[in-house]
Amino acid sequence: MQLGAAPEGTVDVAWDGRDDQGIVQPDGQYTIRVTAADLSGKTVDVEQRSSGVVTGISFENGVPELLLGDEHLKLSEVVQVNERNTP
Repeated sequence: MQLGAAPEGTVDVAWDGRDDQGIVQPDGQYTIRVTAADLSGKTVDVEQRSSGVVTGISFENGVPELLLGDEHLKLSEVVQVNERNTP
């Protein structure tokens, strides 16, 4: 996905499950890689975050992990927790 120019700061991106040609992609795990450049084309550092709805908590891997559907997220990787429908 090419997002084009965006102001400095947080940029929210939602994916509708379609590729660049508008074709719905199959269920599965996907990887996101974020790159950014300034106006001169020089690469700039970015911080990548994601969000999801917590469906449970697990200790099966020896550490507390939040469950987001089938995904496991180590509690040590959590940056922020909000009530549903809050920023």
